Amino acid sequence: MKPLAIIIPCYNMEKYILTALNSILNQENQESFCDVFIIDDGSQDNSLQIVEQFINKNKLNNFYFHKKNNGNWGSVINFAKNNLNLNSQYVTILDADDYYKEDLFAELKKHIDNNYDLIFTGFYEIKKKSRIHKGYLIPNKGDQIIAKKYMRFPSLIPLCKFFKTKLFTQLNDLEEKVSYQDIILWNKFIDLAENFYYIKKEYGYYLNHREGASSTQPFNEQRIKIMMKIINHLLIDKDIYLNGYLMALLMHLKKNTPKKDRKFIKLEGEFQSIRKFKLLWCPFGTRIIVKIGMFLYLNKLLINGSF
Repeated sequence: MKPLAIIIPCYNMEKYILTALNSILNQENQESFCDVFIIDDGSQDNSLQIVEQFINKNKLNNFYFHKKNNGNWGSVINFAKNNLNLNSQYVTILDADDYYKEDLFAELKKHIDNNYDLIFTGFYEIKKKSRIHKGYLIPNKGDQIIAKKYMRFPSLIPLCKFFKTKLFTQLNDLEEKVSYQDIILWNKFIDLAENFYYIKKEYGYYLNHREGASSTQPFNEQRIKIMMKIINHLLIDKDIYLNGYLMALLMHLKKNTPKKDRKFIKLEGEFQSIRKFKLLWCPFGTRIIVKIGMFLYLNKLLINGSF
């Protein structure tokens, strides 16, 4: 059993996939440390040929390439869980437009045998004009075990998050042909997991402005309906810390949605439970201001269920 399995979803990533693959190839003892599963989700560019040439050129026995019909990000994760031999201690997802720092594996080796359910690190965000910023980190927390209540935080991209494989494979299948399923995957894994280790150092690079990425799509009717479906799905958990994240997400939606489309921001079911929420991912003073702002900003939504 190897320490790590890396799942790489790939759809029309000919401009980026080599950077992601090389960031693994250049890691210390990568062949003995990990298996890499590149899953092409019906690409229509040269991604397929680029990956095959890379594997053959470097004679890689631990890189595996799979092709499937297009079904969006969630379908790739389902394919990996249901069809691959994820015989590893941990599994992680590296989106094909992201990549790792060269010393990531050396750091992971220090912690991989401590039986944490999740190991995660910081990362850098690459924004427009190649500006690089530190990614979201848990405030005032260094390298240490993190309480479960702190795990409902805004940065849900899969980069530099290493899930215990036996828990990862227990997750229900994600919805296919729908965006933003990383939100569901993260929160459902946190439901299953019990212990978390945080490394407060940046070990990856997240491309935050790629054209065509779901995060850059406009806040139109389609995007809002998908996000509300996810929010309403997660509301059934009635976790006060998850509710804090959902409140922040609703606030973000309202802020960015044109007035004509705000009618699609609609809570369903027992949505009043979201009134009981706590925020732990921002400093105390900011937390009070944000909490008051949420109640004022979303008062109509919380009373009527819709704007």
